[in-house]
Amino acid sequence: MRKSGTDNLVPAIKSPGDAPSMKGAEQFEIFPDYGPRINRRHMVAAAVVAVPLLFGFTGLAIRYAAVASTLAEPGFEAYARALCRWDCHWYVDISERGYERFPIPNQSNVGRWGFFPFYPLLVAVIRAIFPFPTIVVATVASLACSYAACLVAWPLLKKNMQAYVLYCAFLLSGPFSFHFTTFLSEPLFVLLTSSVFLALKRSSYPAAGISSALLSATRLVGVLVVFATVIEMFQQHRKGGGSPLSFPRWVLGRPDLLVAILISPAGLFAYI
Repeated sequence: MRKSGTDNLVPAIKSPGDAPSMKGAEQFEIFPDYGPRINRRHMVAAAVVAVPLLFGFTGLAIRYAAVASTLAEPGFEAYARALCRWDCHWYVDISERGYERFPIPNQSNVGRWGFFPFYPLLVAVIRAIFPFPTIVVATVASLACSYAACLVAWPLLKKNMQAYVLYCAFLLSGPFSFHFTTFLSEPLFVLLTSSVFLALKRSSYPAAGISSALLSATRLVGVLVVFATVIEMFQQHRKGGGSPLSFPRWVLGRPDLLVAILISPAGLFAYI
């Protein structure tokens, strides 16, 4: 009698050790495909970097087009000089000549001493490295500070892309973007203010103190940011279960907090 074809079949599994491996399936479960997530993260990071660049160049083009007809000669330096208005001239003088003694002859109520030194000093240092005209160096520095302020604002805006785009648009190409792209203290002031709040958000009080000190050397009102630091410390103390009455003792027991508070007005005192 002819044997059936099924009789010739050899069992594929002779022992438990011969069972098909599930290693591939286990790897699929343990190591899922992170490709889409990683790609999305890279796309967001690229957008965070590119958005302020886009608005920075757009704003530069808009402002240049607005003043191009008034320029005696084309070029970035002529554009920068055309936008140097009001306090900008004082900052240029401070960066190039420093402060004069008070009072100025024939101008007893006017002086460069009314403007704080950190930004003019920073521009002077950059100019010593890159020997370009002061207004050109200052304009590029202001653009860089405004760009950096946008990047620092990203985590402060809770990584909300819509809010971030609007912030960058108004700062770099909005109606008041002129103030953040010429030799005025606003670009550095906004950058340092954002840095203080970012440091407080991350509970990095020494970094907040350093940024506050530089802020107080940039503009007089910068010294007031120390109150934001103290308020954040108080909130942290309360979240930890501390009472309002124990707050001073808690601060005195934390050297990092004490140093952050004490160095915040250092820029103002150094200037005075």
